[in-house]
Amino acid sequence: MIRTFFRCLCTLLILGSCQEKDSPAVLPKAAFTYQADLENPLKVSFKDESEHSVRNEWDFGDGRGASSERNPIYVYSDEGAYNVILTVYNSDGVSSDTSIVVKITWPDSRTTWELDFEENFQGSEVSLNNWYIYNSPGHTGNGLRRPEAFTVADGLLTLTAQMRDGQLVSGGVAHTKNYRYGKFEARVRADDDPDKATSAVLLTWPQSERWPIDGENDFYETTTNRRQSFHTFIHYGQDNRQYHKEHLFDAKKWHVIAMEWAPRSIKVYVDGELQWILTDEAAIPDVPHHLCIQLDAFTKTMSGSTRMQVDWVKIYKYSSQK
Repeated sequence: MIRTFFRCLCTLLILGSCQEKDSPAVLPKAAFTYQADLENPLKVSFKDESEHSVRNEWDFGDGRGASSERNPIYVYSDEGAYNVILTVYNSDGVSSDTSIVVKITWPDSRTTWELDFEENFQGSEVSLNNWYIYNSPGHTGNGLRRPEAFTVADGLLTLTAQMRDGQLVSGGVAHTKNYRYGKFEARVRADDDPDKATSAVLLTWPQSERWPIDGENDFYETTTNRRQSFHTFIHYGQDNRQYHKEHLFDAKKWHVIAMEWAPRSIKVYVDGELQWILTDEAAIPDVPHHLCIQLDAFTKTMSGSTRMQVDWVKIYKYSSQK
């Protein structure tokens, strides 16, 4: 009886042991997807879709980038085709790998720009051949836009906002030529505004006047802050959707601001360095615009005065090299 019991127990143990050894291991299966950022196509988000894995190793294919995160974000230094490899491991250390060639394309990389207009503000007044001076109610009905807000001296265009006869008077000018795409560049600064009453703006505005459907590219806008930074706002769509980027540079100091507006991208540069790129083609205007320089009032009164100054302006025509 006892012998029979032990014989059966041993049989069960042996069978159990064999079944454990014969059970197939759950093997990992590597898989991933990726998505380039709409604003910066060099920035890529990777999503791990592997099965039965507990550890990851990423090789981003550029000879320097690697990660052990599950869903990493990686920024490439240049466009190109990169063989990205994902290796995954299960709990037993068994590995699986897969690779995808990720193609990073810099939008409008074959674009060239031909200088078409340059203004250095020589003389003593705004050139009416090149600029239309506003003479109208102020921004959103705040104060007035008047030609007397402008002075030209020492090679600078100065736009002053201040109270005149009980009204906040500021102003703006629009370039007389329209461009479908282009590079718009200026050297600009703005005084502090303790009243937070005004915003200094460089922008392009649609020739059609169909706003916001035909867009508005505010590539330099101080907003009503104390000029500790400035911003880019791209307005688009019938419901006035916007893309926004803050640039952390002191707007009270001189900076060279440039916007490259091409069919597939808008790029904003500060002092020659790329700061922001937009590649959502739904937000990029495809109709003619003109450059505007404005010191916009956001209140009806102010206690002091503030200035926007522009040293020079350059406009380049767009050309695509096939």
